[in-house]
Amino acid sequence: KIQVALGPYDGVDHLKRLAEFGFASSPPEGSDVLAVFIAGDVSNGVIVATGHQASRLKNLKPGEAAIYDVLGRSIWLTKDNGIVIEAKDDNVTVNNAKTVTINASDEIVFNTPKLTVNGDIEATGDVKDVVRAMAADRGIYNGHTHPVSGGDTEVPNQQE
Repeated sequence: KIQVALGPYDGVDHLKRLAEFGFASSPPEGSDVLAVFIAGDVSNGVIVATGHQASRLKNLKPGEAAIYDVLGRSIWLTKDNGIVIEAKDDNVTVNNAKTVTINASDEIVFNTPKLTVNGDIEATGDVKDVVRAMAADRGIYNGHTHPVSGGDTEVPNQQE
């Protein structure tokens, strides 16, 4: 329920607010509201729409949609740039997911100074760094010998 000012000297306390199913918000103070009063009775009204002009995303193209808050965080379904999540330096957390699957047709890029994984890492393909791939390291190890007097040792009997 929301308190609404109907004019400079008139207001309504505890006005019910309807919102689309699956969406919840608490409009900040100073928001615009559209209220409907049944038969003109201010004691029997409901808010059917709210807006906050200072916070809303601007310049959306026809067909685009977004959810946003007063802090500038948003999820924007853009026409040209896919889906853009603006976290405004806040954390983004996925809780209680049994499995999180990302299906990318080209690649996934992490631009971060540090990547931490708490648990095992498994790869079905090769793993490489700026020097070479792990498969290349295995080849070097598996074929290496050590110099000894009179020649070299055999290659390791325990291959990687």
